Amino acid sequence: MSLGAVASDRFELAQFRMATGGFAIALGVLVTSTTSTVAHAEDVKARCVSSHEQAQRQRRAGHLLRAREHAITCAQSECPAPVRAECSPWVAELEAQLPTLVVTVEDLSQRPVADAAVRIDGVDTPADGRPVTLDPGLHDVTCDARGVHSKQAVAMVVGEKLHRVAFRMPFGARPPSQVRGGTQRFLGWTGLIVGGAGLSLGGISGGLALGRLQALETKCTNGRCPPSVSDDVDSYTTWRTVSTISFIAGAALAVGGTVLLFTAPASSSTAPTVSLVPFGIVGTF
Repeated sequence: MSLGAVASDRFELAQFRMATGGFAIALGVLVTSTTSTVAHAEDVKARCVSSHEQAQRQRRAGHLLRAREHAITCAQSECPAPVRAECSPWVAELEAQLPTLVVTVEDLSQRPVADAAVRIDGVDTPADGRPVTLDPGLHDVTCDARGVHSKQAVAMVVGEKLHRVAFRMPFGARPPSQVRGGTQRFLGWTGLIVGGAGLSLGGISGGLALGRLQALETKCTNGRCPPSVSDDVDSYTTWRTVSTISFIAGAALAVGGTVLLFTAPASSSTAPTVSLVPFGIVGTF
C-alpha cells in the first residue's frame, strides 16, 4: 500500500472519530438539559403543592397575611391547573378579609409631623396616610416625635378597612381661631354665670324690699312716716336700689354671655350644657 493511501485512510478515520465524538457531546448536553428541566418542573410542582397546603393552614390559624402570600404562590401560571383552580379564588377572598390601618400624626395646630417614627408591633411603618394591611387581632401602635412617646392598642376586625389611628402630639401652637374661640367661650360662660347670680340677687333683694314696704304700709299714712320708722325706710330704699341694679346688671351680663357663646368659633370639645334653676343658671363646660 502506498504512503498516500495510508494517509488518506488515517484522515478519514480522524473525521469519523470527530463526528462521533461531537454527537456524543450533543447527546450528553441534551440528556443533561432534559434532566434539569424535569427536576425544575418537579421543584415547581412541589412548591405549588406546599403553598396550597400552607395557605389553608395559615388561614385556619388566623394568619391571613401569610395565607395570602402562599395563595399568590400557588395561583401562578406554572402551577398545576387543579392547584391554581383552588388558589386563585383564595387570593381575592383573603384580600377582602384583611383589615387595613391608617396612622396619622399631627401637632396641636393639626399639621402633619414629618419627623415622627411610627411602629406597628415593633415594625417601622410610614405615617403618611397610606393604609397598612394587618392580620386581625390586637396590635400595638407607637409614635415617637421630638422626645415625646405615645402608644395605642388597636383591635383590628376581619374585613375592616381604613381603620384610623390619630396621634395628637403636645407641641405646636394652636390655630388663632381655637385660641379666640376658647377665650370667647370662657367669657360667655362667665357672663352667663355672673349674670345669673345678679338676677338671683335682684330677686332676693326685691323680696326683702317688698317685705319692708309691707311693714311700712301699716305704720305710715298718706305717704308720711313717723321718725320712729326711719330705719325701716332706709332699709327699704337700700334693698330696692340693690334689687334694681342687680336686675339690670344681671340681665346685661346674661345677654352678653349668650351672644358670646353663640358667636364663638366652633370647637371640637364636648358641648356645654345649661340648666335653669330658681333665681339663677347652672352651667357645665
